[in-house]
Amino acid sequence: MEKSKLVVGEKFRLAFWLAAAVLFITGSFISIDWLNTFSGSSSYYPAFAKPTVSILCALIVFLAWRQNLGNKDFLWVAVSFICIVIVDVTMSIYVYSPNKVLGGSVFMIGAALSIVAHILFIIRHAKGFKFLTAKRSALSKWGFPLAFYLPVIAIFIVLIPLLNKVGQFWPSLIYAIILTTSVWVAWEAFRNRSFPRINAWLIALGVTFWFACELVGVVHNIEIGFPSTLAMNLTWHFYMPAILLLAFSAYDLGEEPR
Repeated sequence: MEKSKLVVGEKFRLAFWLAAAVLFITGSFISIDWLNTFSGSSSYYPAFAKPTVSILCALIVFLAWRQNLGNKDFLWVAVSFICIVIVDVTMSIYVYSPNKVLGGSVFMIGAALSIVAHILFIIRHAKGFKFLTAKRSALSKWGFPLAFYLPVIAIFIVLIPLLNKVGQFWPSLIYAIILTTSVWVAWEAFRNRSFPRINAWLIALGVTFWFACELVGVVHNIEIGFPSTLAMNLTWHFYMPAILLLAFSAYDLGEEPR
């Protein structure tokens, strides 16, 4: 038993070293991104650094194998992060490749796998959607998800003309539904004590950061000039915390629920 605890401890310490590398690399490529934007330079360092960060976060997840959260929980997170790594490789090609035809092709792969990753996280965090049968008032049960969906609906209505202009209406609508569901379910997992307290915080905050990243990404997609350029640089300010927090949520960080 003591040996098992030691092994888990060593893996967790290694995960923290990997997290330190994630923070260092992220800081370096964010600096280069902003330098490219304001100085006119064209360094391709971020194209390689961004997928590297995703790979390191995936390694953090893989080190969580045999944690007490269960094999199925590990499987959901591990497969999600395999998708995330592929997504970030394809998005680097899309953003930095001079071959726009190649970039457009791999973008579709990345977009599809991003949806798959969110669906896997929804399945993981929902745990069978048992919270829908919890004994609560109608206001508490249905008002909670509406608190997520109604603001997104309002934002979407405002953006409809711009999304139509760039041919992004239907893809954005589908993704908005999935993404909002992911945020709602993550906070339901927190509210319903589906995970240990620290894990629940990591899940809820991680998915929320991911939502913020995608919201900033919409500003880039609607092509409104310089703000869209700035938005592209800002995405990783939210995306890195999202995947790092979700990676650590794979570890058993407490015996008792919230």
